Amino acid sequence: MSQLSILAKNESGDDPFKVDFTADAGRLKITCTCPEGRKGLLCEHKIRLAANDLIALEHPGSRGRLLEAHVWVIQSELANPLLKLIEMRGEGKTDSPAFSELQEKVGMMMKDGCRMEK
Repeated sequence: MSQLSILAKNESGDDPFKVDFTADAGRLKITCTCPEGRKGLLCEHKIRLAANDLIALEHPGSRGRLLEAHVWVIQSELANPLLKLIEMRGEGKTDSPAFSELQEKVGMMMKDGCRMEK
């Protein structure tokens, strides 16, 4: 098992949230210590760090770990659904049923784990 822990900014200015990327037995899981993340829900911290968003980092010195975690995401089944989710957000399609379904799918993949390519 390999794990990368990265601190994500807390928009309220309080303590940062810890996002864990765990690669185990060919599967990738992503968890977060924010209130939504503790419930197993999809949160901004997981999305932004999985998408290699440097602005979401609490500490700029974590860029290397973030890049390594992003490589894991790219090597997993999560890559395409995550990219589509981000695209739909950018296009303002967040009210569509397709966006809701995709958001649920990405959340489940992060929570339950998804297959990683070798």
